[in-house]
Amino acid sequence: MESKQLSAAAWDRPDIQTQASVEMEQHNGTAIVRIRGVIDTSNADDIELALQTGAAANGPGLVVELTGVEYLNSAAIKMLVGLSEQLRARGKELRVVIDDTAPMRKVLATIHFERLVPLHRTVKGAAAQMTVTRVKGDVLPSSDAISTS
Repeated sequence: MESKQLSAAAWDRPDIQTQASVEMEQHNGTAIVRIRGVIDTSNADDIELALQTGAAANGPGLVVELTGVEYLNSAAIKMLVGLSEQLRARGKELRVVIDDTAPMRKVLATIHFERLVPLHRTVKGAAAQMTVTRVKGDVLPSSDAISTS
């Protein structure tokens, strides 16, 4: 497993970490990337490069776990949506994992992020859903999937 520390700009909020850590691994042919800390304008490009590395692997797509993310802004959302579109154009998928207790869960629910990128509660559920056969271009529902509609 590769781990890369990414620095972020200092914040006036001491309760938020000023860096993000990115860990990459493979699980049954699916690239899994775990991000912890802060994703904002200062480090979104570096994190996107790390995600692109994971997305380049052979396999059905990329699972990004955000449960450990304490703060994200519009740069993070834009990065994830853009990555999803790039993967889709290559016949791959992006799935995001964020459990119900994660700090940023409410933010993603408020903006209905799951309408753009499938959200899951567990890495295992997201990775398993990568191998599900598509029906008419739609991903079959999973008991692990998060829906707010």
